[in-house]
Parts: sequence; C-alpha cells; structure tokens
Amino acid sequence: MNISLQDIGKNACTGHECGLLINYRSASYSYISSLRSVFSLHNETGKYSRSTCALQFSNRLIPCLVNIWSHLFGMAYFLVGIVRFNQRHSHTSESAQSPSTYSCDKGIVSLYCASVAVCFALSAIFHTLSDQSYALHIISNKLDHLGIVVVMWGTGVSNMYLALRCESPYVKSLYVVTLTFAATLCAMVTLRPRFRLPKYRTDRLYLYSFLGAVLFLPSIWHAWKSLGALHALNKAMGLRSFIGLASINSLGGVLYATRVPERWFPGALDLAGHSHNWMHVLTVVGAMVRLQGLLYVYEDSFKIKVCKYSTGS
Repeated sequence: MNISLQDIGKNACTGHECGLLINYRSASYSYISSLRSVFSLHNETGKYSRSTCALQFSNRLIPCLVNIWSHLFGMAYFLVGIVRFNQRHSHTSESAQSPSTYSCDKGIVSLYCASVAVCFALSAIFHTLSDQSYALHIISNKLDHLGIVVVMWGTGVSNMYLALRCESPYVKSLYVVTLTFAATLCAMVTLRPRFRLPKYRTDRLYLYSFLGAVLFLPSIWHAWKSLGALHALNKAMGLRSFIGLASINSLGGVLYATRVPERWFPGALDLAGHSHNWMHVLTVVGAMVRLQGLLYVYEDSFKIKVCKYSTGS
C-alpha cells in the first residue's frame, strides 16, 4: 500500500481547511531514499528553484523556512555552542564563585543547550524519516513529541537553578522532583496513540502550555518574592530572555494550531511558508534568545557573588 503524508493527515483537515494540497512525499520504504529526500523538493524541505520561488513567493520566502533544515541548523548550533562554551570557560580560577558553584553554572548552560539539541535532532529525524513507512512514521512521531518534553524539562531545570540558586538544597530538590514528575506525566500522555493524531494539534498546544506553566511559574513566583524587583529578577535569571522564549514559542504554537497562513492561501504555501515551517523557525529563534539570556546571567555571575540578591542565604 502506497501511504503518503497527505493520507496520514486526512483526519486533520481536507482541502481548504488544511491549506497544504500538494508536494507531499509518498512512502519510500527505504532509509536511503528518505535521507536523499532532504535534498529534494517537497513541503518538509521547502527547497525550490529560483523560478518557482519567483512565481509562488515573489522571492520573499527564503529556503531556510523549512521543517528539516531549520532544526538541523538548530541542532548543530547548540551542539557547537556546548563545545565552544566549555572551551571558553575551562579555568575555574578566573571565576568569583566556588569551584562547585562554577561547575553547576557551567552544567546548567550545557544542560539547556543539550536539551535543545536533542529536541531539534528528534524533530529532524521525524521529518526526514517519516516517509520511510507508516510504522516508522508512528515511532519517529513519538520521539518528536518526546523531544518537546525534553527541551521543556531542560529549560525548566535551568530556570529553576537560576531562580533558586541561593535557596536550600531541599527547596531545589523539591522543585526538580516536581518538574520531573510533570514532564514525565506529559511524556506518558504524548505516547498515547490518539494524542498524536493531527486533529489533536490544538489539544497538544494546551498540554504543552500547561506543562510550561507547571515548570516555570512556581520558580518565577518564588524568585519574585525573594528578589522583589523586576530588574533584580532579570539580573538573577535572565527574565527578559525567558519572556522572549515564551512569547516566540507561543506565537509559533498559535500559528500551528490555527493553520495560519496556509488556510488563507490554500495551495500557495505548500513548499514553504506554512504554519509548521514558521513554528519550526520560531522555536529555533526562541531557543537562541533564551541562550543569550543564560549566557548574560552566567557572565555576570562569573565576576560577582551570585547570592547577594537573595534574602534567604
């Protein structure tokens, strides 16, 4: 049976409700063919010729607005970022912190980068190999959704560490356990077969939004009570970058759930520029924004004692 990604998505929408009408891949039943498709023309890569670009998009959409390549780039960016960060900060003697605190600070930045890289890698694997067969489509789709949970957990742990870095080990451990429990529960739900159907994309948005609230709001509230001012909170945990991350990802999620803009231009954005493309690109941008905030906090704490903001130390 010749299964296409369009067939798999029929439960989600048809025709103008979906907006994506052509350029789907058929099942290849070959890993090599699936890998080669990364360099071919379909709506997961968005690759198109100059003439096609001029005809359909007036050269306003660039080829990097694509599912596979956007997250391959994001994965490489954060993997290289881990290496460069650890090479740059390899000498503890230059830090104002104790060796243990210095190591934890480095570990938190590396954990964030690693969780983002894992998420992007699993996403790229799914979008690359999902046409190999229906069975592999299901398996890789599970990994894709688990990657979202992984990056949210990693972001939540790094956020918790910065917000509560001067609190007692008991408080930190309590938050880590809570974060892990919420992420595990969300992961279990994502593995349910019905949850992964395209028609539940809005429900997935609600679930991940709930997980985000569970992961981040308690530690932010606790830090707000301890620090007592927005500028102090931003200095301690990079609040602006976190708000930027949440805002950018929320925008991507809304576009994805509402199928904007392809629902307005059915068939015109099949190769690139549809909501799934925008969501992928925005997740990369949001992750980069948050990384810059973490590096800002790290560089600042590298020079001064980090717990001078805390009233509970």
